[in-house]
Amino acid sequence: MLDFYDSAINEERITTSLKNFSLLNPDEIVLILTSCPENADTAPANSFSLIQSRDDIKMYFKLKKKYPDLKFGDYTVRLRPAPDSARINYYNTYLKIFYSSEDDYYIGKSTLIERNGIETFKNVCQEIVDSDVYKKPDFSLGDKAIYDCAKGILEINNHSKPIEYGINHHIELMIKQL
Repeated sequence: MLDFYDSAINEERITTSLKNFSLLNPDEIVLILTSCPENADTAPANSFSLIQSRDDIKMYFKLKKKYPDLKFGDYTVRLRPAPDSARINYYNTYLKIFYSSEDDYYIGKSTLIERNGIETFKNVCQEIVDSDVYKKPDFSLGDKAIYDCAKGILEINNHSKPIEYGINHHIELMIKQL
């Protein structure tokens, strides 16, 4: 496994590593990369915003042309664990969902929970559903939950559910891409 989790995506470094490891005649090489942001700090509140290009998967597809047996792995769409609920002021946080498209990472982010964050997250989910990158409710369980939240069928009122839905969507997308 060539794991570049904590490194910026550097094509020269990755290519050199692939060349060197290929000389060892391994059974397989798995390239593990991520370009997903570690947190939602750069995302504006009360919006669904494009945050980062998916340079990880783009790099993999580029390298796969030269290394056809190359495998791929990533860290889904959440790198840091959820904050310890005993130490966090819940009302001074945002509900947020990381949503991946074929080419980019997006973040949907509510207003502060103490400022109607649960209500505004419903609007954020509607913005996701109305976007060009949203798949459809039957694409994944995560996409179904986003749709249900947008339509008022499901209320998302904690931090763990948007993480779960974003990861579920991302895994389904990766399965279809690979």
